[in-house]
Amino acid sequence: MKFTTLIFLLIVSLPAYSDQPPDWQPYTIYSKNREWTAHISREYEAENPWDDKWSIAVYRGIHYPFPRPDKKPVWSKEYENNGYSEGLLSDDGKAFVYVEYWYRANYPAVKVYTADCAIMKNGSFFNVGRNMKKTVSHELWLKDGSETKFVTIDGRQYVEIETVAGVRHVPVYCGPKT
Repeated sequence: MKFTTLIFLLIVSLPAYSDQPPDWQPYTIYSKNREWTAHISREYEAENPWDDKWSIAVYRGIHYPFPRPDKKPVWSKEYENNGYSEGLLSDDGKAFVYVEYWYRANYPAVKVYTADCAIMKNGSFFNVGRNMKKTVSHELWLKDGSETKFVTIDGRQYVEIETVAGVRHVPVYCGPKT
C-alpha cells in the first residue's frame, strides 16, 4: 500500500516541476502607467519557430489588439524572441526588458531593448553562484515572489532584478559600459 501511494504521489507531482513549453505567439505588453504599448510580432516565419524573425514596436497610448495600419511606432527594433509572452515596458516607453526565468551562464538572462540599442546580459554577468532551485531541465535564478521593476539611480534608469543571490541592476541606457 505504501509503495502504491508513493508512486501515485510522484506521478501527481511531476507536472508541478515540469517546464512550460514556448507558445511562439505574437503578444502585447503595456507599461504600468498604461501610457505605452509594446507589440512583439513575427516579421518572417521560418520552418522552425525559433528561427522566425521577430520585432518589437512601441507605441504611445493603448493599442489593443494591434494599432491601426496607419499608426507608426515611436520606435521599433529586431527582437530576439524565445517563445514566451513576457516583458516589462518602462513608463516612459523608452525601454523594454525581458528577463529569463531560467539561468544559463552563456546565454542572455536579461535583454534590454531601446530605440538606440539592444543590451544583452548573460547569466554569468549576475554572479548568482550555485544555490539555484532546480526544475526538471533548468535552474531558476530569480528569487521566488520577486518583482522586476525600473528604478532610477544617479539620474539613470536601470532595471532592478531580485536574484537568489540578491538585488542586481542592469542599465537600460546605451553606452560603452552597457
